[in-house]
Amino acid sequence: RLDNILVNLENTKGIIALQLAEETNPWQIISTPFMDDSPVAPKKKQIVAIGLFGGIFLGIIGALYADRYSGLVYNLNEFKSSLNYKLLKEIDLNNRQSWEDSISILGQKISESNIKELGIAFVNNNNLNQIKDFTSTLEKSIPKINIATSTKLMDLQSCEDIILIVSKGNVKKEELNEFKQKIQLLDKPLLGWIYFYTD
Repeated sequence: RLDNILVNLENTKGIIALQLAEETNPWQIISTPFMDDSPVAPKKKQIVAIGLFGGIFLGIIGALYADRYSGLVYNLNEFKSSLNYKLLKEIDLNNRQSWEDSISILGQKISESNIKELGIAFVNNNNLNQIKDFTSTLEKSIPKINIATSTKLMDLQSCEDIILIVSKGNVKKEELNEFKQKIQLLDKPLLGWIYFYTD
């Protein structure tokens, strides 16, 4: 009989629990709701900042990668380490008056060496306009010396002295190495090299 009472009590407790759960309003508000002025998400300023810095970072990485694997030489020190010849002059192509004066002084020094033919070598055709300007200015300062220009060293074989012209960002390391090998095979003196750059 006690077992029946215990079972009835448990059943009654279960029924009462179900009735309480079925009530229409089982919860109640304990504080008044409010809306914050600033939204929780998305945080537009944070997204813009991350995008900006991420873009700058990826741009720098991409530029460094392209610079490293393009083979182009942009730095004067890289040219110096690749070319074991005398640097005659750094020429800023934006300052025409300055480089015309430098070329005139260079022309006077070349005139003193009593040569009859001077070769102007360049490793590729990327900066032909600057080379033409350089050559015409040099011809004015040394009118008695014949000047030949070419990317092929064989064309300059009859020249007594040769000047190499290189330009920032227009010459590859392989081209410089190839030029060095050819000038050694040709067994011609290289007076030096001139570095063209623009800031």
